[in-house]
Amino acid sequence: MPLCTYYSDVENFKQVSDPDLNELFQQVRAIDDRYYIREHEYTQNRGWFLKPQTIKFYSVLYHIHSTEYQQLNLCNDGFDVYPNYSIVGAYLLGFLNGNRKS
Repeated sequence: MPLCTYYSDVENFKQVSDPDLNELFQQVRAIDDRYYIREHEYTQNRGWFLKPQTIKFYSVLYHIHSTEYQQLNLCNDGFDVYPNYSIVGAYLLGFLNGNRKS
């Protein structure tokens, strides 16, 4: 089921901090500039004797109209709850491969 959400400012969603993922993302935006990626960080406390773990995950957004964006629900392998680097990278590579000039 698609999820539509509203954002008024998406300038921060035009690039990500990871250089490899950002390179793929900029190639996708060169083909279709309606794609955006929102980068999230979540700090998970793991107990008394373990340091907190920071988890980085991503939301892929597609601009529909005005301030309305569709958040793409990317499949995962069942172990990770959040779309991580490998899942988003695979989606971007698939997009680039599908739009390749032959």
